[in-house]
Amino acid sequence: MKITVVKPGDLGPGEAETWRTLLRSGSPLVNPFLCPEFTMAVGRLRADVRVAVIEDGGRIAGFFPFERHRFGIGKPVGSGLTDAQGAILAPGVRLDVPWLLKSCGLSVWEFDHLVADQFPAYHSSRHPSPIIDLRGGLEGYLTEMQKNSGKTYKSTAYKERKLGREVGEVRHDYAVTDPEALRTLLGWKSGQYRRTGRSDRFARPWITRLVEDLLQVNTPASPGCSIWCTPATGPSPDISACAVTPSWRAGSRPTTSPSPATPLGSSSTSPW
Repeated sequence: MKITVVKPGDLGPGEAETWRTLLRSGSPLVNPFLCPEFTMAVGRLRADVRVAVIEDGGRIAGFFPFERHRFGIGKPVGSGLTDAQGAILAPGVRLDVPWLLKSCGLSVWEFDHLVADQFPAYHSSRHPSPIIDLRGGLEGYLTEMQKNSGKTYKSTAYKERKLGREVGEVRHDYAVTDPEALRTLLGWKSGQYRRTGRSDRFARPWITRLVEDLLQVNTPASPGCSIWCTPATGPSPDISACAVTPSWRAGSRPTTSPSPATPLGSSSTSPW
């Protein structure tokens, strides 16, 4: 087995397509944060992003995207923004973690949302990761919501009807790519962060630029889309809902937290 570390922009179309094929080959990996488009988008904005191309028998067997920081500290691509982290591997491929990190020039790799079936020796806990299952279409999703979350479904439907009566017909717009609409959303979100005393992620220009870039990606593995729910009178922060969200299938998929026994930090996969 061989590992070659490259910048995301050095990957060719064939390698990107192989990445997508591997992504589809294992259902726990089907997540927009693990797709090549996300890594490439972050790589255009950050100089510390790398991809380990894993070959076995002369064929690509996987990819391991990561950020390489000072002192050999590794993190997932887009660390702090992602809810799925790990390597994209062909079925049956198992990696020796010390060899992987050494090949990537890392002394440690920190994670907090690792795909649950990877690197099990370094897990300390396992948690469900909420996602929306759209495999059965909208009707299938609503049926499952009524069955499993009846109270939430009824209260949401009531609020929608009430909004329609008091303000105007509610409109749902899928895959909105208007940059002005996105800027409106980010402004609302920054205001919410400030009101609640939380750090404003969108005060960091690279994160704002990343969201803007991802909004324009239109491939079968698109990292996300913008969904607006607004009354006919138009959007306002008090009566509108919008999300720039991964547009993938789901349910409740487990992710893992790191073992506190690993040295060099309690949130790490470490070979030492």
